Amino acid sequence: SDHEQLVKFLLIQFKNMLCSWQQEISKISLASLQASGARLILIYPAIFHPSNSHLRNTKLDPVSLSYLWPRSLCPTPWPDTASTSKLRLFLDNKLRERNPGIFFISQGVLTPDWKTILFHPFSNLDA
Repeated sequence: SDHEQLVKFLLIQFKNMLCSWQQEISKISLASLQASGARLILIYPAIFHPSNSHLRNTKLDPVSLSYLWPRSLCPTPWPDTASTSKLRLFLDNKLRERNPGIFFISQGVLTPDWKTILFHPFSNLDA
């Protein structure tokens, strides 16, 4: 399968640089990553989808599987707003509410709504 080929490729190419999720996540820091030689956190939620259970159970050993992080350990809440004030409030609230036992990825991304697109068809990031 495509997932099997991709996972094998990623594990072969980056195995010595990957950080395992089979540890206390709150203890992971840049210093601990540097000390262990880990450089990458590979978030691969598809491997945990029920349709890929055969791959998890028969093709991957538990050690290899521990380098493929599930999305549940790295949530990325999406603000879905074009307003900078709403974005800031959203990010502040999510950071306050976060579970300290898992990673938290902030998306400081403004998302235009249909009105922004309709009324500014020729605008760009410079304007």
